[in-house]
Amino acid sequence: MSPMEEKKLKRSIEETITENLSDIQAKHADLKISFDWNAYDGLDWAAFGKAKNDEIKYLAGHFKTLGYGFNFACKDQDYKEELVKVSEIMIKPSTEASPSSKAVGSLDGDKLTIVFHSLGGTLSADDWEKGFKSAY
Repeated sequence: MSPMEEKKLKRSIEETITENLSDIQAKHADLKISFDWNAYDGLDWAAFGKAKNDEIKYLAGHFKTLGYGFNFACKDQDYKEELVKVSEIMIKPSTEASPSSKAVGSLDGDKLTIVFHSLGGTLSADDWEKGFKSAY
């Protein structure tokens, strides 16, 4: 994959993330959402027995259910009250080949980081919901 092809693919992945969280951002306009490309690019691909150029093609599939997971978590009023306080969501790949959960959240002030299993099967809305809730 050429550097330009990778750049275009990364842009399309970021657009997928934004599209799938657009209804959330419409209600929470100041919410920043980003993907940690440095962490993804820095994974030890050889140790996983995978090739980054092969795996990056599957990233968009992981994010198609992200917004649904957030909305599912917000169906519980207690979680919703906390999630609306979040100003930034950072999405990062797991550095483990087989983490114990598909998505795990952690809070640092009003920044929510979701670490997800980027090398496994596609994440469902339930997986993302569990990740958002696990931060609390």
